[in-house]
Amino acid sequence: MTELMFLPSAWMDEYVPDPQTDVNLFIFRDDSGTCYLRPVEDQHDGEAYSQVLNHGDIVMFDEHRQFGDFTLTINEDGSWETDSPIPTDATCIRVDRDTDTLQPSIRELISENDLQAGVHQIDAYWWSGYETPRRFIVDGDTARFERIEGQAQ
Repeated sequence: MTELMFLPSAWMDEYVPDPQTDVNLFIFRDDSGTCYLRPVEDQHDGEAYSQVLNHGDIVMFDEHRQFGDFTLTINEDGSWETDSPIPTDATCIRVDRDTDTLQPSIRELISENDLQAGVHQIDAYWWSGYETPRRFIVDGDTARFERIEGQAQ
């Protein structure tokens, strides 16, 4: 099983910041002590995907699993095979990591992108399709997200 990762739900858009294995990695505290929700790769960039966090705020997160890269071979007769099985819970498959090719299955990937016979590099991953709420807690010098019990997981 691949590692479970998280991303703030509001960031599910055309450009998706890097999901993280710990929701707390999205917390950035500046020199004044103000906390922000920010992508790890943009921790010092207050322009994109930045939200001030206050004690008690609820932030929704989507869950994610990355299954990796695969080789898809399409035969002249239209049949196809992959170099290893793609997990059945994969919800997203794309060619050459191009989000414009994204489809929920290989059959749709081939037909919607008019893929021809040959070898294609693809990747597969899973998004939860539900949101999990976390409460932002500030306790002295420590800031963290806590899972709200009884909610979708």
